Amino acid sequence: MRFQLPKYIGVITTLIHFSASVEIYQPKSDVTSHLKLALDVRDIRNANTLDEADKIYTNGKNVDDLSLSKMSTDAESLLIHEPLYNIYAYTMRKVPAIIAKNNDKYAYANIIVNDVFKELRDYLDESADVKLAADSAVALNVYMWVVHKLYDALYSCRDGDGILKSDAIDEAAAYYIGYDQMENDVNTGFMLYNLAEQTGAAFNQISASGESVVNEN
Repeated sequence: MRFQLPKYIGVITTLIHFSASVEIYQPKSDVTSHLKLALDVRDIRNANTLDEADKIYTNGKNVDDLSLSKMSTDAESLLIHEPLYNIYAYTMRKVPAIIAKNNDKYAYANIIVNDVFKELRDYLDESADVKLAADSAVALNVYMWVVHKLYDALYSCRDGDGILKSDAIDEAAAYYIGYDQMENDVNTGFMLYNLAEQTGAAFNQISASGESVVNEN
């Protein structure tokens, strides 16, 4: 079974442990554009040249007014008061690529992904596998955006706004799973759920249900 709109695999995540329980999840809000960000990751992977892949990363392709790059370059203004973002930003400030960019730690994800593109150009040129750049953007840019949406849910719950809380969880799930993901499948999908399935298979961390331990728990 292939999970697409309006039904897809959903993630209910607690901010305390950052653990996920995956189940069939019916969103209450329209998350079409959020799901389609995964198509930018797909198109980066399938790009014919590094320049084409870089352009999709920077400018976006399938979602209006959002790109993988903007998830990082716009992060400081939106995520500055969120604890996990600051932990990452201050930890990443020692990464050589970030030091070289005037220690712009708050855009750490974008700087690291751009550095991946640079390394691919310098050492592999057009023979490079751009999947490394795509996966870097998912692991860095998208991950923190998922966490951001979960903080939105937490704050909405604190303020008694159940509607915004529900919308934020829908959006976090959409970014985590993305479009065209099949359950327990390393060969479909492009986002964090897919990376977790690949990693689970690589390190023999697959549950009895056939799903990676990370995605099941």
